[in-house]
Amino acid sequence: MISDDYKITKNLERSNEFTNVLNPVAELLEQKNHDYGRSYDRLREEFGEVSFLIRIDDKVNRLKTLVKHPAQVTTEAVEDTIKDIIGYCTLELCFRNNKGA
Repeated sequence: MISDDYKITKNLERSNEFTNVLNPVAELLEQKNHDYGRSYDRLREEFGEVSFLIRIDDKVNRLKTLVKHPAQVTTEAVEDTIKDIIGYCTLELCFRNNKGA
């Protein structure tokens, strides 16, 4: 039987792991939002939900290329594209929360 202390320790480790992955993505989003002036919100308002789907599709296609043909793309790592996908999903969730979608 697994002790409660073991479960708590494992949960804290997992929580720290999530934080270590997500905090840098959040920092990058904050910086880009500052630099680009909340351009995602403007794009989303102008073109609707399809703009989110297009952005995600672009990133998924880039990820496929990076995985299938890594020598073709030397300026971006798989991890960068995964962070971009997380970022766009976060921007979409924030947009929906703020607009009541």
